[in-house]
Amino acid sequence: MAQPVATATPDAAAPTTSPEPCPADMVLVAGRTCVDRFEMSLVDATTGAALSPHYPIRGEYDGFTRQRQREAKKLAESFDAGAVAQTAFPELSDLQRSGKFVAKAQSKVDVLPNGFLSRDTARAACEVAKKRLCTRTEWRTACRGSLGQKYPYGNRYERVQCNLGRGKHPARILFGKPSASVIDPRLNLMQLDDAPLLRKTGATPTCVSRWGDDAIFDMVGNLDEWVDDDRGVFVGAAYTRYTKAGCDAAIDAHPAGYWDYSTGARCCRDAEGVAAGTATSSASRELEQRVQKLIRDEQPAEARRLVRDALRSAPRDATLNQLYEKTLDRDPDFVTRPREIGLASGVDAIKYLGGGSTITLRFLLDGKIVGAFKPEQTRGASDYQAEVAAYRLCEILRCDFHVPKNEPVWLEKSVFDTLYGRVSGEKQDTYASRHFSDLVWRAEGESQVLHGALEDWVVHLVELPVEHTQVWQPWLSQPESGGAALSQMRGAAIDAFTVKEARNSAIHLRHMKQQFRGMTERELARQLSQLFVFDYLIGNWDRMSIKPAFYGSNCHVADGRVVSIDNAAAFRDGVHPKLEERFKPVQRFSESFITRVRGLDHDRTLSRLFPEATPSERTRFSVFWKQRKLLLEHVARLEQKYGSMAVLIFE
Repeated sequence: MAQPVATATPDAAAPTTSPEPCPADMVLVAGRTCVDRFEMSLVDATTGAALSPHYPIRGEYDGFTRQRQREAKKLAESFDAGAVAQTAFPELSDLQRSGKFVAKAQSKVDVLPNGFLSRDTARAACEVAKKRLCTRTEWRTACRGSLGQKYPYGNRYERVQCNLGRGKHPARILFGKPSASVIDPRLNLMQLDDAPLLRKTGATPTCVSRWGDDAIFDMVGNLDEWVDDDRGVFVGAAYTRYTKAGCDAAIDAHPAGYWDYSTGARCCRDAEGVAAGTATSSASRELEQRVQKLIRDEQPAEARRLVRDALRSAPRDATLNQLYEKTLDRDPDFVTRPREIGLASGVDAIKYLGGGSTITLRFLLDGKIVGAFKPEQTRGASDYQAEVAAYRLCEILRCDFHVPKNEPVWLEKSVFDTLYGRVSGEKQDTYASRHFSDLVWRAEGESQVLHGALEDWVVHLVELPVEHTQVWQPWLSQPESGGAALSQMRGAAIDAFTVKEARNSAIHLRHMKQQFRGMTERELARQLSQLFVFDYLIGNWDRMSIKPAFYGSNCHVADGRVVSIDNAAAFRDGVHPKLEERFKPVQRFSESFITRVRGLDHDRTLSRLFPEATPSERTRFSVFWKQRKLLLEHVARLEQKYGSMAVLIFE
């Protein structure tokens, strides 16, 4: 089949032409990296003869093959497998059987890519080809395409676009049970509905990551792909996996020497004649045009997401950083006055929610929750303006944890009473009688008005009990304070929690596992470090509960990210005495996050957090700015004592 290949037409008047930045079998990504167009297939470096995609790379095959055949016979008998289990083992060439070959990676169309690769085998094969294994950041950037999409084909999940989530595991077809084997050489020969499970390179033209006029195939689906990460990481998801993670799909549960039927790879190399850290003008223009269109279409948050994705691979790119600032400047949520909630504004009922010591309500539409409403109230533990400012600051700093969108809104008393009255029940009435006397109604013209923050609803939240400091403190402490080495933070984050720490509930622990989504200890540590820095900046002392029954009430996790849904104790006109004590154990930080804190501009940040700031808001901001100064001094002292590499340990 034909595939897109980038070409350059030389100027007829020029006596010479500049060399192409990438070989013909690779695609130029973000102006700096060449990435293989197809998943890796292997050949012998000397003869060019193909090496079987159905076997691992080994020095000896006879004993290995006999052992696999014996195992296959036992499995077939054990599971009473049918005729398919009698499928012959794939042939091995005399050259490969002799072991006298050197595996070399190639990027070639219309061949079966090599599974059964370990990270170390893939890395060596790339090096023989004068390439290297892609880093995780390079791979993810390439997968997202020049528009920074979540999937190669767009931002909305469509399972059939890529070779993903096939109906049966090959071991089920072969033996009748998916757990029977993951190393049988016949697994990638299996078919479903007369179509191969593993497809040849280039056979899925709907699953391409586009870079200008060129494209990369199968970065999601077909085979998992190893990346150059000492933790042992493969990405992209194999044809058997059901995942909606797209270009963020990753498995890091195996060492670098692991292999099975699903593990493949592709290579990268630095582009020729391109300065490090620069982006191609065409890719930059394409991204900028996309962002400008989203802003015109009043989708600044989506525009910001595109730029954030691009910044992950080029965090210091001046053009991208300026573009991100533009998405903030053009976002109405940062500049407009509070939005009125009327009887025809996307809310048709109000229901109680709770909130412990504070008043919190649910906004409903057609019986579904569309947001949490945190109204202005006399209870000192809740400040809706702090919720709005915390969301804005997290957008400015590009937090890797999640603060849901909070926008200032207001509604007249008659509207409030009508919407609340649409939900009947004893609990609804009791909540009103107990709590509504603490609502703050303000006279505006002839009306009584209630102000508050409307927060986006996050589905499937589960409490994250950070009060158990023994779990995370070793990750964020220096070694002399009992801190763990970075190389030790490779395990699954959920394994650091026990039933006891999960509110003595196995069910809660299971829900945590579902929402951690395979997050590693290192990734959880990085997000917690950012969260605690954020709390210190905004003066949020109320992250941790003192009662074990409420552990995790003010910190959550959902979809692989730490979530902060309660920031109402922040941005006060003074600093709570508990704040310093709780921040003291944090001695390791995210370098990119601290860099962004250092880069904050005083006046611009003030205008974004508190547009048309009142004297009270200016006082709050001055406290925040003082906390920023103290934070940076604290980090500088640690850097002087331990060195920057030991302190700014996370990306």
